[in-house]
Amino acid sequence: MERVKIPSLRQVVTVPEEGAPLEEALQALKEWDSEDTSYVRLLVDQDEPVAADAEDRARKAVEGKRCLFCHVQRKPRAVAPTCDTPFRVEDTEEFNRLRPIDIALHYYRKTTNSEMDPRLVKLMNEAIDSVTNHLS
Repeated sequence: MERVKIPSLRQVVTVPEEGAPLEEALQALKEWDSEDTSYVRLLVDQDEPVAADAEDRARKAVEGKRCLFCHVQRKPRAVAPTCDTPFRVEDTEEFNRLRPIDIALHYYRKTTNSEMDPRLVKLMNEAIDSVTNHLS
């Protein structure tokens, strides 16, 4: 077996380099060099959740430019996430009693160290209800 190095045709750049709140990051993307041919990743650094339409807005910000938008990335928090309430399931009966939204809320809290936006909770509950009703 031979290892072959494949050169990257485009570099990936992060805009802004150190991250910024969504609106500032989008402004930096709008001001990005229109001749640059890189893949561009938008780095958002803010405590509140990133807006659901952030990727769409970022794509529109680079329309007419030679770069290609990759995705919106949220800057990792410097502090490791903690969760005050332990979440252990000892057996399948206990697991079956858990509501899917409780699992999702716990996971979100544990991984982001923040509470889930109430609008997202509402949407998740609607999706869960829809699936539950469909399966019934």
